[in-house]
Amino acid sequence: MKCVIDTNVLMAALLNRTGAPAKIIERFRNVEFELAISEPIVKEYREVILEFGNDIPDDESIPLIELIEARGVKYEATIILSVCRDPGENRNSSVFLLIKLFFLKEKFGQ
Repeated sequence: MKCVIDTNVLMAALLNRTGAPAKIIERFRNVEFELAISEPIVKEYREVILEFGNDIPDDESIPLIELIEARGVKYEATIILSVCRDPGENRNSSVFLLIKLFFLKEKFGQ
């Protein structure tokens, strides 16, 4: 199974090790599913965690990001959508494009 993890889920997992988001990350660590990533998504993970994760020690967040980069299934985001008035919010469009991309690849095998 391939999944995309929203940045909020990643943050919640790092902030609360016993919650449902932490269980999702633990399943990723145990190789129970493949994590679909793209360069824009990993960039967002890094930016949000390092900017807003004041309560998260670097020795917890950085190894997780490195694991995601090493083990995640990389997809190239070739289309950039501008769907929000606030350009900073457009980064979320890369998640939706990635989801569509890997479903199309699964369906058509390309």
